[in-house]
Amino acid sequence: MISDKLENMKEEEIIVIATYEAIVEANLAQGLLEESGIPSFLKDEKVTQLYPMFNSPFGGIKLCIMRKDAERAIEVLEDNELIEN
Repeated sequence: MISDKLENMKEEEIIVIATYEAIVEANLAQGLLEESGIPSFLKDEKVTQLYPMFNSPFGGIKLCIMRKDAERAIEVLEDNELIEN
């Protein structure tokens, strides 16, 4: 019972699937995932747009998804050359 709950929590965990330097590329990747039925959101995009010099310290724009969608998301992003394989 507890192990089932822990497993479900792992699948619902939010992970960073990719990082981008440019907002255009990040938005394109997010749009492709949404089009494929994979919910996602961008993290740190506002900071990197307002303060480009902080892009490196913040690690770029992060594309986040649920862990359970990772395999499909990687496939979509690789097919569109928006993630390195």
